Amino acid sequence: MKKLVVALFLIPIMGLISCTDKKEIVVDPNESYTVVKENGEEKVVSKDTDETIINAGNLPEKSNQFLKNNFGSETIQNVIKEANINGDEYKVQLSNGVKVDFDANGDWKQVEAGVANQSVGALFLPQITRDYLNKNYPEIGIKSIDKDEKGIDIELLQNNVDLKFDTNGKFLKID
Repeated sequence: MKKLVVALFLIPIMGLISCTDKKEIVVDPNESYTVVKENGEEKVVSKDTDETIINAGNLPEKSNQFLKNNFGSETIQNVIKEANINGDEYKVQLSNGVKVDFDANGDWKQVEAGVANQSVGALFLPQITRDYLNKNYPEIGIKSIDKDEKGIDIELLQNNVDLKFDTNGKFLKID
């Protein structure tokens, strides 16, 4: 009987405590940022120790000009400056989910569709590359474009076709 009385007394008290003891999760804007996931939903992620959240105005001028010329209608969701052995790198995500990576000089390194079945524009590619894409893949969108000292790598949306171009934009091979 004592156990029953104690239980009847404690259960309402524990219910009151559990209802009033809920903590609100607070996101520190200096320690986390919002990304657009592949399904289009937004997600808050914590920054890594080598990352700094910066304003778009702190990007190299060349990066800002690239974004303005090629994605001028989109707003910048977030800008992350990442410390790297080869110098700082910048990762930008636009409101439509597109992700653009820049090197320390502000030159683009990668442009990637951040949302499934989204295609990225290619007006910033050399004319010879755009002509090749228009002739051979006129109805297929671009999933991502990577550029380095060896050339340009373009991944298409369909069949994960990977196209390789030299640094001048001339087609080399299908990978």
